Amino acid sequence: MIALMRRMSLAGGAAAVSPSDACDAAGGESESRIRRELIVLRDRYGAAEQRGGLWRLRFSPEWLDLARLPRGARIADETPSAIDIARGAAPGAAVFAELQTRGRGRRGRVWRSIPAGAILLAMRFPARGAPLGLPLAVGVGILRALESDVGAQLKLKWPNDILDSAGRKVGGILAEASGGSVVVGAGINLLMTSELRAALGRPAAGLVAELGAPQRRNIRAGLAAEAVAESVAAFGADGAGRFLPDALSRHIAAPGETVLFRGGDGRERRGAFSGFGERGELLLRGEDGGGIEAHISGEFVAGEVGGVSGG
Repeated sequence: MIALMRRMSLAGGAAAVSPSDACDAAGGESESRIRRELIVLRDRYGAAEQRGGLWRLRFSPEWLDLARLPRGARIADETPSAIDIARGAAPGAAVFAELQTRGRGRRGRVWRSIPAGAILLAMRFPARGAPLGLPLAVGVGILRALESDVGAQLKLKWPNDILDSAGRKVGGILAEASGGSVVVGAGINLLMTSELRAALGRPAAGLVAELGAPQRRNIRAGLAAEAVAESVAAFGADGAGRFLPDALSRHIAAPGETVLFRGGDGRERRGAFSGFGERGELLLRGEDGGGIEAHISGEFVAGEVGGVSGG
C-alpha cells in the first residue's frame, strides 16, 4: 500500500491515476490488487478518493527521511509492528514505520492510523521487565516535546493514552518486556478522517487539523524519539516519582473527580480519582468512603462520568 501511495504522490498529491496506470508503474503488480488497495485507502482510511474512474490521494504525504531523523534510526515502509523490528535493533535506536498492518494497542486491541499519516515509533532499552509507570512517564516526555510544536494543550489518560483538549485520543504508548530489555512503542496520529474514526469506533483525532495542512512529520518524529529516550533514562535513574506531578497536572481527570473505572479484574466501580502512587499506579477512593485502592491495570470507561474519554 505504501508503494502504491509513493507512486501516486510522485507528481504531487493532486495527481489522479487510473488503476491500470498504477499497475503499469508497479512493474507487473496485478490490477485487482491495486484496486483492492485503493478501496482500502478510500473506505478504511479516507486517504484516497475516486472521481470518474480516476484516483487521487487526499493529502500529500511527508515521507520519513533518515537524514532528518535521529542518528541510527531505521524506517520500514510496511511492517506488522514497529515493536517487532525494535526487538532486534540496537539499544536506543529508533525504528519508524510508514504503515503497521497489525499495530498493537493495550489488551490486544489493534492500533490503526492513516498510512504515512502518523508517527509510529519503537525503541529498545536494557531493563528488567516492563516497569509499571513507564508508559505514563514516556507520555509526559512526549507531551513536553510536542505541545510547544503543535501549539495546543494535550492531556494524559492513565495508564498510556495521549488525548487532545477535547478528550479525543491522538496517541498511545506501550512498554513490553523482551528478554533483558524493554521495548517502548509510541503511536501518534497526525492526520485523522471520518472513515478512520468510524473504523476505530471511538473518539480519536490527529495533531494536524486538516489533511492539507503541513504535517512537520519528520520534525515531530525526531522530537518524539528524543523524548522517549530521555524519559526512559530519567525513569531508570529516578523511577516514576519525577514524572508524577506533571502527569497529574496534565491528567484528563483531576484529583477528587468522580469517575467510572474498569479495573484489570473486569469489575466496574465509581470512585474519586485520587492521583498516582509512587510507582505510577492509579489511586481510587470508592463511593462508600472506604480506603484508597491502588490499581496497576484498567481504564476509564468511555463517555460515562466526569468527561473522561475512553481509548
